[in-house]
Amino acid sequence: MFVAMAIFNITPFQDYYDPLNANIFIYTLAMMLEQMMQLGLTVELFFKGLGDEVPIKNHSLHEIKCRKLPILAMYIVAFIIATITYVQAKKHSIGIADRGGVWDIFDLPMTITAVIYLLELLYQFSWYFRHKNMDVRTYFVPVNVGKRRCFCIANCEEL
Repeated sequence: MFVAMAIFNITPFQDYYDPLNANIFIYTLAMMLEQMMQLGLTVELFFKGLGDEVPIKNHSLHEIKCRKLPILAMYIVAFIIATITYVQAKKHSIGIADRGGVWDIFDLPMTITAVIYLLELLYQFSWYFRHKNMDVRTYFVPVNVGKRRCFCIANCEEL
């Protein structure tokens, strides 16, 4: 739902350059709410997850501490800056002509969201190299193992 709201507010670059346009404000709001929802789902998994409790709790706790909370904090910062710049632009009627240089404070929220995206990629890439020699049974949570097996069996029976 929130990702759809964020995608709906992706517009051409010229619209993001206008401080009076609310797209940056709405985009950062949607991404912040999406991250809050993801954090809530991870907390729910930590407390209510059924099955092998050790990997579920280890995985959830690591996701919360090392991934969800830092990224949520960065989205909150981006949203606060987007809110302040949007209100200031409305209050002082700052338009495209009033912006100076190639980059200014109005570009900061989108810069932060780009940095968040790059940090997510870096985290996922580095994860594989840092945890090569660990016992996977105590950390990883299998995803849809039973459903995949049943799906494969059902497809084989159709042949």
